[in-house]
Amino acid sequence: MKKSLLFIMAITFLGASISAQTVIRYVKPSTQSAAWDHIGDATLVHTSIGSAQNATPAPDEIWVAAGTYSVTSYINMKDGINLFGGFLGTENAKNERATSDLDLNGHTEAWEYTNATIISGDGTHRILRTNGSYTAGCTWEGLTVTGGGGSGSGVGAYLLSNTGLKNCIIKENHGSGATGSVYAGAIQNKGGLVESCLIENNSITSDDASTPAIYGVGIACSDGAVMRNSVIRNNKGIAGSASFNGNYNNMRGGGVYLNKTGEAINCVIYNNETGNGAGVYINNQAPNNANKLIGCTVVNNKALNVAGGLYAYECGDIYNNVIWNNIDNTTPGDASSSCNVNINKRDTETSIVKYNYNAVNGNVLGSANNTISTPTIFTIADANNGTPNPVKFILPTSFQGVSTSAAQQTEIEKANWDLADGSYCINRGDKTLTTETTDIMGAARVQQNIIDLGAYETIYLATSLIKDKEVAQLVYPNPATNYINLATEVKAVQVYNVGGSLVKQLENTNNTIEISDLSSGIYILKLSMEGGSTLTTKLIKR
Repeated sequence: MKKSLLFIMAITFLGASISAQTVIRYVKPSTQSAAWDHIGDATLVHTSIGSAQNATPAPDEIWVAAGTYSVTSYINMKDGINLFGGFLGTENAKNERATSDLDLNGHTEAWEYTNATIISGDGTHRILRTNGSYTAGCTWEGLTVTGGGGSGSGVGAYLLSNTGLKNCIIKENHGSGATGSVYAGAIQNKGGLVESCLIENNSITSDDASTPAIYGVGIACSDGAVMRNSVIRNNKGIAGSASFNGNYNNMRGGGVYLNKTGEAINCVIYNNETGNGAGVYINNQAPNNANKLIGCTVVNNKALNVAGGLYAYECGDIYNNVIWNNIDNTTPGDASSSCNVNINKRDTETSIVKYNYNAVNGNVLGSANNTISTPTIFTIADANNGTPNPVKFILPTSFQGVSTSAAQQTEIEKANWDLADGSYCINRGDKTLTTETTDIMGAARVQQNIIDLGAYETIYLATSLIKDKEVAQLVYPNPATNYINLATEVKAVQVYNVGGSLVKQLENTNNTIEISDLSSGIYILKLSMEGGSTLTTKLIKR
């Protein structure tokens, strides 16, 4: 009897284990593709996402190999099914997917998969859609979404609560509207999560002859939606009607539009263009449900009306940001005189904008509407390396607004908004005003009990701050691809990743160190010098 009972228990346990296994289905671009040939069961391999989603048994995950998947209608994101792109089609685990610094800006961002999985529309419809309620939730990761169009909101992707996009590129989606409002160009995020994504080169065109309304060309976040650790660049709101007569009042948020408790955290928002709040437009909402702009870098945006960087209307928590070199139509082309930030409210209502611990140049309008009675505001120089108080971005773009040439597009792609040594924005933030533990690149947000302004955190090793300028003659070239040269005074070098882990340690035997085996990205070098001293510097590996 005891043996029978043990046998029944074993069978029951085995059945439970099998049912708990993750069901994975695989997608490749065509039957001729060799992707997933190593998968033993060919019935698990499909040539369309829809086929994989609708298969029996239903998958928990879908892995999509590199290639272009053309669609002529929207794809529904199904509850309980997570989808992953960026595979070559030979992998056995998600962490085997290759990444590289494709844009050569010195960072290997989360969305830079070497093998791109592209979902491409024909310019007439939305690409990704959510509909109904999501109890189990779903996240789609590692995709490039392009070619969305039509007159709906969020022609790239439409997200609801408990859905999300992660490590994705949302680009070259172009919405339009003949009359009325168009909410969100590339992404309409109503309660979902957008994390570590690139949102670029999208547009909305409004042909409403009287009051064209455009809200969030790159992304609109509302209803508790969160966007973090993302880059939003080169998005444009366009007034298409010839009889428009320059009324740009309702064109809001070239990069980001926040409404009804929308949040943008640790994001870089640059070279976007629209009517008001070209970088970010924050709309009004109840006092206990504030929108949030925290730890962001908002730079080189262009407003056709007012507030090149930020327009905050009545309600928002705005902390630890760098808002620099944005222009508007008050003094076109002059960032030092333009309205960079506008804090506004209805005459009959009380403003609940909390604007504190931000670095800004140019004009800030409506300071009296700031709820913080004695805010800490840092005034930074108009020029990147100007005086006093230079911001010192590593490689900023040289113009405001969207690109108008191939050369400017290259500038946008290669821009690096990390803070160089000597930046006035280092160690100026207030750590109590954020709950984030990491910055946009995954480095610890609080370093030695202090934080920086903007999306990037300067990294400390032991008690030494990175000193790029002081060691420029000791380590070169920087950036580097295959090797670095070391001065004879350097006796040994330790290489750390941005998370602080030691990845390489070498003695300086011939004044040259091989680095071709390192992945593209940013590293910290700890140099052991003659006499026993140490120096640290930042290395950009391409």
